[in-house]
Amino acid sequence: MKSRLLSLVIVFLLATGTALAQWRTESYTLRAGWNAIYPTVDAGYTTIDSLVAASPDIVEIWRWQPERLDPRLPENMTFPPAGLDWGTWKRGVPEETSFTQLNANYGYLVRLADTAAQQTLSVKGRSAMPEVRWRGDGLNLVGFPVVTTGTRPTFSAYLSPGGFSLGSSNIFRYVGGPIVNNVNPALISPTVSRIERGQAAWVRVELFSRYYGPLKVELETGNEVAFGVRSGPFRVLITNQTTTPITFTLAPAASESAPVGQTAVAGPVPLIAQVNSESAYTALTSRTFTLSPGVIMAVRLAVDRSTLSGVVGTTYGSLLNITTTAGVVGQQVIVPVTAEVGSLAGLWLGEAQITNVGSVAIRYERDAAGNTVYETAAGPNFGKPRVIEDLTTPGGAATLPGVNRPYTLRVMLHVNASGQATLLSHVYSGRLAASPPDAGNGLTTSEALLDPAELTQATRLSVAHLPLDTRLAFTGTFATGAVLTHAAPLVTGYDANDNPFVHRYHPDHDNLDARFATTLAAGKESFDIKRTFRLAFASTPPDGSDPNWGVSLITAAYSEFIEGPYKSPLRVAGNLTLYKVNETAVLTVP
Repeated sequence: MKSRLLSLVIVFLLATGTALAQWRTESYTLRAGWNAIYPTVDAGYTTIDSLVAASPDIVEIWRWQPERLDPRLPENMTFPPAGLDWGTWKRGVPEETSFTQLNANYGYLVRLADTAAQQTLSVKGRSAMPEVRWRGDGLNLVGFPVVTTGTRPTFSAYLSPGGFSLGSSNIFRYVGGPIVNNVNPALISPTVSRIERGQAAWVRVELFSRYYGPLKVELETGNEVAFGVRSGPFRVLITNQTTTPITFTLAPAASESAPVGQTAVAGPVPLIAQVNSESAYTALTSRTFTLSPGVIMAVRLAVDRSTLSGVVGTTYGSLLNITTTAGVVGQQVIVPVTAEVGSLAGLWLGEAQITNVGSVAIRYERDAAGNTVYETAAGPNFGKPRVIEDLTTPGGAATLPGVNRPYTLRVMLHVNASGQATLLSHVYSGRLAASPPDAGNGLTTSEALLDPAELTQATRLSVAHLPLDTRLAFTGTFATGAVLTHAAPLVTGYDANDNPFVHRYHPDHDNLDARFATTLAAGKESFDIKRTFRLAFASTPPDGSDPNWGVSLITAAYSEFIEGPYKSPLRVAGNLTLYKVNETAVLTVP
């Protein structure tokens, strides 16, 4: 049953991740003449004109496009680039400009006016996962993710694990000034010269590769760890691509503040992590690992949602630094991480595992000999049997006999944007007839409200143990630690078609007198069934719980008070687990 429920969760689940940002500033030293940079932050949120407005000495920028026809070229180009290997930006010359944004993981040639003094260009952008575009037919203008301070690796030490054979004439680096053969760019020694983050160099190779460093860091999906309004978990794979052990640190860092006009960052993402076979998630602090050659380490990341605050959609951003400290020292991959404050609104589906059932209305105290104990204290109960458990009210004592074998009841709730929960017997997910053309699917309790042309694409979920067309509103706010009840019982009439104790073809179940002339009242042949529900949600996750708990997974103590089918009221109790299967906050009803 659990596997079928999880399948339904997957079918109904709507993606909620959005493109957010984890901001970081990267600086590049520029000298008069030609310089080469390789940004590892993406400044695509603004134009180059805006980025370099305060640096008038930057007169032109060329972008190396090794794929020859760059699929990421902006759509607002005034004309196709003259040379497919190069895109150009020229200050004040739009007719010779073919790109307008400074994107990450490209090699750029930046020309500073010949009379300009040395200066620093600082660019704040979205942190980007590393990528190198290698061509195996000559020189490549590339850069690598290394530390900005401390020991940086030489080109030979860093690139040799990738299978590159670097001779003494294979790497050129720009040093400023006009472009002159063997002067700018200048030939450097791969065994002596060290890599600088953000700086590009020409590297001659004869091997196509995706290699960008000794440690390969892969994300489960996309180019960032984007939790959105859900918790994950999100898996990061780290591979040692060398022939020697590599020691590295895994450490969270805060995002910088967002640029003007971009979504503000409320604070760092409170990450929790589970590495390889660890049995539980723990708060992520700086940790050190040693990875053997060829070994892959899996890091599962999630968010401690209990520490997030703010309105729905509030954005948190972080950086996850993966830095090598032994083996090949100085590589640093900076993984962008985002999370948003979510809403509990939507459709929740789950099962109550019933473990206790009781039919005793009142239990009285007895002494060791089995005799009834009477009240001796003055008051209205003086001389009466002493009550130790009263199950005659929905809020009575919780002690109930356990069942030999637990059974399950499906539970389906819809929660609106205000946190009000409604118990449902069925719901349809599909395109609504009244929706505008560009609207997505909606939720409704009536098939008649669905678009007839899209009816075959709609899905229905139902709960068999509830009366038809049940829509029972709970009081209280749906949240962890909350208790949901309702004012009046849910009644299945004694003569209703869905009353399980009414058999339409049994003469004693027609609710008519012996002459089949007069309709009998409830309780003569069959009974009204009255059910009162109580959901007490846990305020803290159970041990070893899924990190989605409290966001798209919630647990509760389930109890029911049932009148009608037995001479005394029945109480059942158990544990309820609900999964959020749809984000739609509006339930459309007839």
